[in-house]
Amino acid sequence: MTKRVLIAVESCFRDAPKHQAIRDTWFRDILAEGKKFFLGGAGAGPFEDEVFLGTQVSDSYESLPLKTRAICKWALEHDFDFVFKVDTDTVVNPWTWFDSRFWEHDYVGGENADTDVPGFAPGRIEFCSGGAGYISSKKSLTIVAEAPILGAMLAEDLFVADALLKHGIKPVFHPGFRWRPGAKIDRDVISLHLSSALQKKYRPEQMYEAYKQIKEGRYGFRGVQ
Repeated sequence: MTKRVLIAVESCFRDAPKHQAIRDTWFRDILAEGKKFFLGGAGAGPFEDEVFLGTQVSDSYESLPLKTRAICKWALEHDFDFVFKVDTDTVVNPWTWFDSRFWEHDYVGGENADTDVPGFAPGRIEFCSGGAGYISSKKSLTIVAEAPILGAMLAEDLFVADALLKHGIKPVFHPGFRWRPGAKIDRDVISLHLSSALQKKYRPEQMYEAYKQIKEGRYGFRGVQ
């Protein structure tokens, strides 16, 4: 596959200390054209892999849809074909993410759904979990980059799903993207949202331990439950 893929870690200034745990683990091994941390605000950090999205994008939780939209715009401006968006507490398996065959889809990730969410149309909406991470095509990136942010849209993953659904794009779910409480690492895992799966406050030490399990499972040194 010759498509350009950007690994986009949606982050904020206070999460900068967590970046090193990602750099030390799966960022080293994943084969992608771009690997960046995206933060709100202006300026420049000490690391080349950090992108500040400008003063109109804050680091507040309420601004997450705005930040996601800005990431999509940045990816398009830099001619990426796909974006794999993850969080700072998401561990990724560099050897299995191709198993999702994401290049065949516009929007693929871990299954999630909600009902009658304030700020969205009434009824049930299905979406790819932001915590587990999801992969969007250039078509989807273009839609999200131009989508209006209406009302109190606090959940960026719901914002993305809503914008895409209005253009006929539904999520494609893959069991390798995991976030549910109790979800485990095994040979088939693509990503795991550690905070949700472990049901505890995230610490960078968890990233190192989780990635150790992924590598041991990948190379067969020891079975992973």
